[in-house]
Amino acid sequence: MKSLGVGEVVESTSSAFKPGDHISGVMGWAEYAVLGEQDFIVPVKPLPNGLDETHYLGAFGLTGLTAYFGLVKIAEIKEGEGVLVSGAAGATGSMVVQLAKVFGCKYVVGIAGTEEKCRWVESLGADRCVNYKSPSFVQDLQDVTRGRIDVYFDNVGGAVLDEALGILNIHGRVVACGFIAGYNGDNGPPLRNWWNVVCMKLRFEGFVVLKYYNEADKAIEVIAKAVVEGKVQLEEKSETIIKGGLEDVPKVWMRLFEGANTGKLVTTLQ
Repeated sequence: MKSLGVGEVVESTSSAFKPGDHISGVMGWAEYAVLGEQDFIVPVKPLPNGLDETHYLGAFGLTGLTAYFGLVKIAEIKEGEGVLVSGAAGATGSMVVQLAKVFGCKYVVGIAGTEEKCRWVESLGADRCVNYKSPSFVQDLQDVTRGRIDVYFDNVGGAVLDEALGILNIHGRVVACGFIAGYNGDNGPPLRNWWNVVCMKLRFEGFVVLKYYNEADKAIEVIAKAVVEGKVQLEEKSETIIKGGLEDVPKVWMRLFEGANTGKLVTTLQ
């Protein structure tokens, strides 16, 4: 099973890395891995504010890059715009909320699955956050977004995407990043508001962040500056770290489908 990891080099034939170096790359679920240049290896350097190297899997890894490039390259975000983010208490969503504010968005709304998560999302800088499990979710969403949303950063698909299509301003953009609602094979009901893509002249675009990997240094520089300035918060809730063995990893990762984590879910091998 392929996944990103942070590890220590024990043997190397590369001039770029020596035993003892800490690196991040596509390592998979393994105690030892043989890596090549195709595995997106980067050296783990000290992070600002004394942050732990696990953040190379989150804000300073593909998660942060996904949020950054989704807003900059796909949404082509503009200062003063309004942004709606689903999965806002997750790893990518929580970074989108904060970076949208860094980029000067005047109004940011998050969507999360509990009232506690919504309050955390608001503490990150979201102007409002609505609970999609609330019986009044549809009305709540309409009340806080009407006429104010130019970009929808979609991490979930399904019924939430359908509602978002119904509230976007003309020439709005949808950044298709994830599809949590369909990960278990349930595609749900058809999109009732798809006609809005036509009549509101919406732009809908999916992306894979690795396309922009050669531009990662600039993105990391922006994120690091925002962390130092206190505009991006990476406190305890930005990661959910579970310690265990390899046999525990599948059970730990099921938390992603249960909404049991905030921020990046990380397994630390013991």
